[in-house]
Amino acid sequence: MRLSHLLAACCLPAVLCTAALAVEPPATFNPILSALSSNPYSANHRRIRFGVSIVQMNNPYYISMQNALKHAIGSIGATMVVANARDDFNTQLQDIENMLAQGIDVLIVVPSDVRRIRSAIEKARQAGVVVISLDAQVLGPINSYVGSKNYEAGFKSGDYLANAIDGEGQVAIISTSERQSTTERIRGFMGALANHPQIKVVETISDINESNQAGNITHLLLSKYPGLKGIFTVNDILGLGVYYATLYDHRNVKITSIDGNPNVVKIIATGDSHFIATVAQSPTDQAYAAVGLGIIKYLGAPIQPEFLTDVTLLDFYNARGFSW
Repeated sequence: MRLSHLLAACCLPAVLCTAALAVEPPATFNPILSALSSNPYSANHRRIRFGVSIVQMNNPYYISMQNALKHAIGSIGATMVVANARDDFNTQLQDIENMLAQGIDVLIVVPSDVRRIRSAIEKARQAGVVVISLDAQVLGPINSYVGSKNYEAGFKSGDYLANAIDGEGQVAIISTSERQSTTERIRGFMGALANHPQIKVVETISDINESNQAGNITHLLLSKYPGLKGIFTVNDILGLGVYYATLYDHRNVKITSIDGNPNVVKIIATGDSHFIATVAQSPTDQAYAAVGLGIIKYLGAPIQPEFLTDVTLLDFYNARGFSW
């Protein structure tokens, strides 16, 4: 992972910035301990109190992200208050209010609603709290947003699907509720298809947030479009619903998606599935970057407003052995 852009924006010594953003496997984050203890700007780092509000914990992706956050924060001797919003905006709003009442210094939020959460973010900033938006970009006065290269992920997924169906035919898109990350993924997907004018997107279905919903929609699509050759989903949870629906209907429709979900990776790795590719994000990379940015800002140095982590396309040839 390249850190040069962030390092250029830091006023703290490079050793601190590098350690604070050790976004490889967790063990490599440990040098932050010595870097912080030896840095004159960081005498109070052990008093940092992090608040972490996560949209939901039913998805392995968010479980991996929370585990990485816990490890990163624990590695510097800081403390953490964590809350699961259970996909409910009002719950997340109350969780953040509770965190502010407990005197947190840094808020890392994976938002349930990027627009409505603005009021809570404004309160946090007014209280002097550093706010890092993680995974999805809050439309409010955050200090920085950490996410994946979502346009690139969508483009890679679209390009792979286009080549798999020989550059022609009907495809469909199934998406979650609108948010910046999904919008960018669809935009990237469409950018890839622009190079394949013989491919037609027959429908884009939005506001599908559960695997079973995606399965039900797939049954309808397969009935409506007998010649459908491919389906792109904006995340692997939806992709799994599509996959099992196509199996039930005995339809060999090519599927590509985004995330790197362990169950999807296993399916792709078999090599005998029509779920042909996923573009993997790294919840671990994002988590460590968010903690690092929060520390740097708390210690008084400027940080860049956006930090995007790399994505990797996984297919039969490289899926085996991959994990978050």
